Amino acid sequence: MVSFVKPFKDATAALNIAQVTKASDMFVALINEQVNILTLMSQFKKPTFSKKDLAFLGTLQAETFKQIDEVKRKDFKAPPNHLQTLIDGIAIMSWYNFEAGDSVRDTMKEF
Repeated sequence: MVSFVKPFKDATAALNIAQVTKASDMFVALINEQVNILTLMSQFKKPTFSKKDLAFLGTLQAETFKQIDEVKRKDFKAPPNHLQTLIDGIAIMSWYNFEAGDSVRDTMKEF
């Protein structure tokens, strides 16, 4: 995971656009939260959970989406394509809402 984050952050920093840097940092924090949850779940013999147990992840996703989208809509110095790419990536973070791999794949085709 770390091997992907550094080049991403370096490329973001090279743009030298504060709004994109902040949005990218928020996106990385969202990914790190997912990694932490999956790591924790893997430590149990048979990890089980319900959608309700992971509802807090949706709250973090919604807040991240809201903040990035607001910058995209209101700050015309921020490049909208960069921010929209991050917004589109948030959708994959809701993996826990799907029952089977096929439904995840079919839903992600829309994005």
